[in-house]
Amino acid sequence: MIRNQNLDPKICIDAFDHRLVVITGATSGIGNITAKKYASHGANILCINRNEQKSIELFERLQTEFNIKCSYLIADFSKLSDVHAIYIEGKMKTPLIVV
Repeated sequence: MIRNQNLDPKICIDAFDHRLVVITGATSGIGNITAKKYASHGANILCINRNEQKSIELFERLQTEFNIKCSYLIADFSKLSDVHAIYIEGKMKTPLIVV
């Protein structure tokens, strides 16, 4: 069994001012929390999700709450064709991805 060594967690306090962060599955769970955390540090967010309606709601919430640039792409990563399409679309549309 692996036990927690009681080390303090490493917490990033750096600003991500206007840097692009790509997050998959950002409409719920860990992806959603991650998107909000990076947005709170000033990052611009590109979300890749399966559900367009939830993506629109997240897009509007992040832009309003954190005053950042946010965009989204719709893809199902269980489909290789979607993975390829996202790669091509992302490569053409996005500047340097930081995280």
